[in-house]
Amino acid sequence: MGVAGAGRSGGLVHDLPVTGRTALLLLVLNLVWRLRNPGCHTEKDTRMRLPHLTSLQGGRAIAALMVVFYHLNIFILPKRLYAETGEALHPVANMGYSGVEFFFALSGFLMLYIHRRDFGAPQKAYSYAIKRVSRIYPAYWLVLIPMVLAGALIPAVGLGYMPGLGQLLPNLFLVPMEDTPILQVSWTLQHEMLFYAIFGLAILHRWVGLGILSMWFTACALTVFGQDVLFPADFLFSPYNLIFLFGGLAALSFQHLGRNAARGLLVGGLLVFLMTGLNDIYRPVEIGFGVRTVLFGASASAIIAALAAMETAGRLSIPRSLRLVGDASYMLYLVHMPMMTAGVPVAKFLHLPEFLPPWIMALLFVIGCTIASVVAHLYLERPLVRYISRKFGAPKNLSGQLSLADALRQAASSRLPVQHGPRTNNP
Repeated sequence: MGVAGAGRSGGLVHDLPVTGRTALLLLVLNLVWRLRNPGCHTEKDTRMRLPHLTSLQGGRAIAALMVVFYHLNIFILPKRLYAETGEALHPVANMGYSGVEFFFALSGFLMLYIHRRDFGAPQKAYSYAIKRVSRIYPAYWLVLIPMVLAGALIPAVGLGYMPGLGQLLPNLFLVPMEDTPILQVSWTLQHEMLFYAIFGLAILHRWVGLGILSMWFTACALTVFGQDVLFPADFLFSPYNLIFLFGGLAALSFQHLGRNAARGLLVGGLLVFLMTGLNDIYRPVEIGFGVRTVLFGASASAIIAALAAMETAGRLSIPRSLRLVGDASYMLYLVHMPMMTAGVPVAKFLHLPEFLPPWIMALLFVIGCTIASVVAHLYLERPLVRYISRKFGAPKNLSGQLSLADALRQAASSRLPVQHGPRTNNP
């Protein structure tokens, strides 16, 4: 009987074979179970409902490369490779530091986009913690530990000494500190871990966590126009932390954007982002660190929301090569400064700065760092994260409630007599 006849035949279910009726019954029971237990969706279900936004990987790649060019233009080219003349790239490259604001906005977006359903589901807290820790620490240690050891042996490429435990342990575990971290870019990871910790409270308890998040963001907003504060308040309530909120708002709003709204938001976000960077370089208007950070964060969040809306509507495609660099962007962010620092004596030994202009040297360094980060991502970071996820991942059911399959098995075993016979392959 076709689908068209389903509404006219009251005996359709009874016309099905036994296996068909069983499958239909299980489907209905599964639907009822999920409606009554909305927090019991598996991670696989969540991933199926949430499309993978490759445009954000493209944005992540560009943001990481911006940071690389910034460090090249500030530290490597004028101070190390061309110290006698101070040659560097165009000053516009100095706005590459704003890639950090983009990363913060993207983190806020992804946390709400991926874990919004986990609010008030404490059984998801363990899985959430494992994901966040495995995402940040293993790759960070892969870079930090060799950097410390190499720097102790070869002063030209590192600290020049072996740090004591009082300095090493806080760096290893990203404990906020007033001094500059050994791996300088890790100051941003300290903000990330603070956000992850506070965000996790909403998973343990929805309203308590959201209340603490609201108070935290409010305190951070108060410092935008306020006076400078001392450590640790300048870390805990930095305007940088407010960018996570902007990214979260982008995650809540992008699905409601139409075609014209998404395009307008993308153009507006890019203009504000660019104008804020140029203003910070040439200083026609003094706006202060807090306002500058908010403008970068808000415009980056607008760009992210527009890209996500355009991709989900099928109007945006990202090249595979750019997606690959985006996948490796965290490694690129971590390794580029140690690699460029180590590459300086090599370039000088080969007398490259004597006959190559700064822009070619910059390209060589960027290409080398990018290739190394992609290799490290594919053969070190990604396998390590997968291993940790398998080794320490949460059990399939930490909800404190029986899954549907377990409930059916218990019901069957409590009503049917035990039969001694040959084993079957049924789970």
